[in-house]
Amino acid sequence: PASADYAALLAAPAELAAAGRALGNQEVVWPSWECVLVREPQQGVGSVVAGVSPSALSQSGGDAASDGRGDPRVVPAEWLDGCGRILLADAVAALRGTGCALDGELKRDVGASFLKTHAALFEGLPHAAQLLPGLVQEAFCGDPTSVLTAFCVLCVLVETGLHTLWREVGPQGEQCPQLLRDLLLCPALMEQLPRGLGLCLKVLFLPAGLNIRNLVLHGFLAPLELPREYFALVLFALGSLGRAHLSSRGTVLPAHVVAAQAAGDATVSDWGSDLPLSIDELAHAWLASAEGADRWLLNCTAFVPPGRLGVTATALRHFRSGRPLRGAVELLPVLEHGLRVAFCDANDAPSYGFAQFGEYYSTLDGFGQRSKHQLLLGLAVEGRPNELLP
Repeated sequence: PASADYAALLAAPAELAAAGRALGNQEVVWPSWECVLVREPQQGVGSVVAGVSPSALSQSGGDAASDGRGDPRVVPAEWLDGCGRILLADAVAALRGTGCALDGELKRDVGASFLKTHAALFEGLPHAAQLLPGLVQEAFCGDPTSVLTAFCVLCVLVETGLHTLWREVGPQGEQCPQLLRDLLLCPALMEQLPRGLGLCLKVLFLPAGLNIRNLVLHGFLAPLELPREYFALVLFALGSLGRAHLSSRGTVLPAHVVAAQAAGDATVSDWGSDLPLSIDELAHAWLASAEGADRWLLNCTAFVPPGRLGVTATALRHFRSGRPLRGAVELLPVLEHGLRVAFCDANDAPSYGFAQFGEYYSTLDGFGQRSKHQLLLGLAVEGRPNELLP
């Protein structure tokens, strides 16, 4: 699970929900990202309106604990371009408050008006135009499992959207960064985003912030632990990435281009066709079995905890319906969580089961930073053999 630090951040007070409506127009709220986190207080409203007032927060003289807030962590100064000092807890609260307002706008008609009005923004982003209508429907169906699985896919769309934008505006001759962290710390890429959006994305996704992408995709959060307003917030952020992508190309794609792009989309794909023969045969044998085999598996295994049974069932349905990429996005966090529980039990190392703020997590892959993570399938644990391995 996530540590108490992260739990407190995720449940940050959402008093800013009503104020968030002031960030857009009357028809569809669209955040002025520049004002979400950095905004001077409005007269007669209070010290925090639709964002965090740096001047108000700087009055503590640098000691966050002394002003009664109790949490000394601040948004890294280099993210703020000298605009002041913001406590991380207040930054997350401001983002969640904005997400509450956006969630209310989407909930009115399950996002139909939003997606119709702003369809052009998503047409240039890989898979977004085709997948978003279904994702929004899932997020607002009332099932926390569907919110989590939709958010998993949305995080992937944001990451691929950033890669797409980087290929348009990134430095000539340089290879595109593979890690989300490096994309968000790329000055040339951040300059192409609407003012303020880069800061919001850093607070949401980087390890010195909420790190919500890694908490979700590495299996630390169960469905009931993810507030839905983060889905709405990241959906609008994705739309802003699409707007930046169109601006970088100097054109707006016509609606008929969507059909041409969607024709080869990856909702149904041959992903996995190059797997080793033994795995391929096992997968085909399972898919050839009756759908009741999925229920039997979930009823008899202790590997999948009760809080993640719904996610697993949804993933298996997507595999059976010919959507293996979607199923993999949903199932991999469950797999990693199960392996982490087994790893901690086998090695008597319970501390690795938590996502600790400011620490590298125990992960399945450690992509790009293997020497810094405790790998669940690594050979050693603190100099001892990994007892999880045969």
